[in-house]
Amino acid sequence: MPLTPEQIDKIDELIEEYAKNAKNAMRSAIKTEVVDKMGADAGEVEEYLRTLFKFLQDDFLHEQALYWQRFTALAALNAGFFVLATSKAVANPQLLEWCGFGLGFLWLLIQGQSLHYADRAKPQYHTLRDNIFGITYAKGWLPKWRWLSATWVAFYTTIVVLLLWFLLAMGCVG
Repeated sequence: MPLTPEQIDKIDELIEEYAKNAKNAMRSAIKTEVVDKMGADAGEVEEYLRTLFKFLQDDFLHEQALYWQRFTALAALNAGFFVLATSKAVANPQLLEWCGFGLGFLWLLIQGQSLHYADRAKPQYHTLRDNIFGITYAKGWLPKWRWLSATWVAFYTTIVVLLLWFLLAMGCVG
């Protein structure tokens, strides 16, 4: 028998409540409140949780893919501007250098916002996965050195590129 809207609302409410505190047993609370007290079918609840988790996982992975697509596109644009600005084909590259600086600054802002989203979404995703399915996220061999993650290294790259553009536009390099 399919879940009722009240049962789905209760599951969503419990997920929100328990996602804030990873020490609580979200799965057993859902079973107690929705299956035992509200009479929902345990298989339907399980299917709903899997569907919900799949949606969240797809959303999370989609944002990660967009992060790297934006990084790649803006890196290519910056590289193209850099080639033009440093080539002998351009008589007065000052305008291109400042446009490159502006593009580098825009890149930094975009990557910063993308990283902010990832930093908010990742912990919630891992907490939900752990609480619903009991799959604990293994942080790997660099748990204390978060600044070495690939997304943070990409962010630092944008800072270096912005600094290079500034030095080029000021005439310190080239």
